[in-house]
Order: sequence, then structure tokens, then C-alpha cells
Amino acid sequence: MTKVMMAFAARLKVQHVRASYYCRSVLLFRSPALVYKLRILHRLCSVSPPPVLCIPGLSRRPRPLPYILGGILGVLWYRDREDTVPPYIKSQLLKAQRSLRDGDYTAANEAYHRALRRLATSQFAEAQPYIEARAVVLDKLANMYLEQGLLAEAETTFREAMKFMLRAGMDQESEAMVEMSLKLSKIYTNQNNHELAEAGFSWCVATAEKLCSTSKTENNLALWGMCLHSKGQYHLSRGQWSPAIRCLIEALQISLEVFTASHLQVGVLHNDLATALDGGGQLLSDAESHARTSLEILSQSRSRDTEEYLARVYYNLGMILSHQGKVVQAKESLEKALEKAEISKDRPLQRHIVNILDQINRDT
Repeated sequence: MTKVMMAFAARLKVQHVRASYYCRSVLLFRSPALVYKLRILHRLCSVSPPPVLCIPGLSRRPRPLPYILGGILGVLWYRDREDTVPPYIKSQLLKAQRSLRDGDYTAANEAYHRALRRLATSQFAEAQPYIEARAVVLDKLANMYLEQGLLAEAETTFREAMKFMLRAGMDQESEAMVEMSLKLSKIYTNQNNHELAEAGFSWCVATAEKLCSTSKTENNLALWGMCLHSKGQYHLSRGQWSPAIRCLIEALQISLEVFTASHLQVGVLHNDLATALDGGGQLLSDAESHARTSLEILSQSRSRDTEEYLARVYYNLGMILSHQGKVVQAKESLEKALEKAEISKDRPLQRHIVNILDQINRDT
């Protein structure tokens, strides 16, 4: 293990724990494919490395599409052992869930902390169900911090959740650890701790690939694809075009194997790959092809969440066309992007497109 990877592992305070209890205590996960189909929303845009559709100079991030744009594996913590969760903890989790639906983060925070205090002070605090329950509550609390953009609090809470998961007998190289490490890597990116971020993304990709080599299931393939996509987006955000292209090509190949060619996840990957190819200044015809494929897939979606992403796909296509000298087609695409941005009320993007169109008109 390199020094960088050792630093990453030390930061997580993770020890390699293997216990006989693992076979019956490992936390269960939804199939990533099922997560997509159920449209579980993960609000991680505020901490993802770049906006999925990268436009230099724009700070506003579009609202997330279903989970595919966040690149994060959904966890189903207790589907097989819900009866072991103490009733009081269940009630507090339900209160927190209702508060989050109402946008009341303060009430949700209080509910989570009441649950944690009860678990910590119980005479059964060291019992297996209580250790697992603390991991559940901490994970939910950490995700709430992510929604609020409280990165330092989220980082600390995720690390605490990982420690309790290990105490519950979970393998360090399990899907759960990959998921949380991926989230931590995104947090480190936004904290400009690129050494830990890059080490984290690399560890996630390598571990997910190892899981696939052991058992090439749809779940493991989808997890590996997500890790590659996240690492590709990280390189994309830093203008590292070659490694971004490599990661995104591999992620796209995996997504085509797991999903259909018309799946939204595939459409997003086509656009990210187009952005990377255009940024590298090479294979612009391939970049255009990927952008048009992305546009075709996303245009077929009936989800209202895709509307403002379409504005950015049109924008990316317009810029790729302009870099090829196809000025007329570029203006048409940018004008469509402006229409979509007006519908979605994306003011920063509107101003950006107007400036680009004015520059094109002056040059021509």
C-alpha cells in the first residue's frame, strides 16, 4: 500500500475486521439497478466533484436526477432484521424522516441525536442490534449533513458510522465500505484535499473491481461502474482529460452491460465522455457523437428533473460544434440550450449562453 493509500486508510480510522459473525450480520443492499428503477433520490450534488454537465465559470449546480447522477450506491440497512431495531429508535427515525420531508433539518437533527443518546446509554449498548442501529442512525445523520453542505460534520459522522459497521462484523472491502469511501472522497474533493480524494477514488475503483473478479454479479458490476464514473468526474473537474476519458469509457462499457442503451445513466455517461473528449481537444467528431447520443437519450425521458440537464447538454453540444468550426449548428444548439435554461430558470446558464452567442455573433 502506498503512502497515500495508507494516509487515506488512517484518515478513515478503519481497521481490517473479519469476524465469524459477518455471514449473518453483513448489511444488505439494494441492487443498484433496482435503485435506479425505484428512482431513489440522492441529494449529493452539493458535494459532487463537478456538476455532472461541466460548464466552466458556472457555480450553480443543477438539481440531481435520480441516483444515476450522483453515482452513489443506495443502502437498505435493515430489510432482513427490522424487528431487531429498538421501537424507540424506529420512532425517532420516522420522526426524522417526516421532518426531512418538511425541510425541517433542526427537528430531524434532534431526532437523530435522541436516538443516538438512547443507544449509547442503554444497558444493551454493546449488544449487536444496538451497534448496528448506531451505524444506521449515524449514516442517516451523515447524509443529512451532506444535504445541508456541512462537509466537516458529514466527514466525521461517516467515519463514526464506518467504525460501528466494522464492530458489527462488516468486511472492510464490502459494498458498504466502498459506498461510504466514495462519499468521503467527494467530500475531500470539495475540501481541496486532493491527495486523500484521489487515493479514495482509486481505492473504491480497485475494491469494486476486486469484488467483480470474485463475483461478477449485476450489483458488483453496477458498483464498479459507479466508482469509475465518480473517478472520471473527479478528473474531469480538475481538467485531467486523459484519465477522465479512460475512466468514463470503462464506466460506459459497464453501464451498457448492466442497463439498456437508452437508460438515463448511459445518457449521462455519454455526455460526460463528450465533455472530456472536447476538453482534451482531440477526437471532436467522437465528442459530438457522444453528445448527440446523450441528447437523444435524455430527450426521451419524461422526468421533469431532466429539463435543466437538457439545457446543459445542448450547451455542451453547442460548444463542441463551435470548436469544430460548425458555427451555424453551434448557434442552433446554444439557442435551444437558452430556451431550456429559461424554462428551468437557470439564470447563470442563461447569462453564460447569451455571452457566448454575443461572442459568436461578433466573430462572424
